[in-house]
Amino acid sequence: MSGRGYSDLKSPVFDGMPKSPSRGKAAEITIVKRLEAEQVVKRTMIALGHCDEQSAKLVRMRYFNPKIQYDYQAWAELHYAQRTYQYYKNKALLMFADAYIYDDLHIYKK
Repeated sequence: MSGRGYSDLKSPVFDGMPKSPSRGKAAEITIVKRLEAEQVVKRTMIALGHCDEQSAKLVRMRYFNPKIQYDYQAWAELHYAQRTYQYYKNKALLMFADAYIYDDLHIYKK
């Protein structure tokens, strides 16, 4: 969503003809969604910058690399055993969640 140019966001065109009420201000909603998506991308990059090198690499590999869709592909690429990979992945995700300030990404158990 954040990759779209502002030219993609057009204001509504009025032709003067009566119409039934619309569902809302689509252009404004699209602009707000795009700005929010830009903030998510910006905050994600900042959070990755606050992670240690190993954690940032693991998060990038697992979640930003379209060739790696499953955990087993990531642990094979990193030459880790499954348990070692899970340990480092959990550490990386917690570190990322601690650094990400746009939303709270932690999951709390009751």
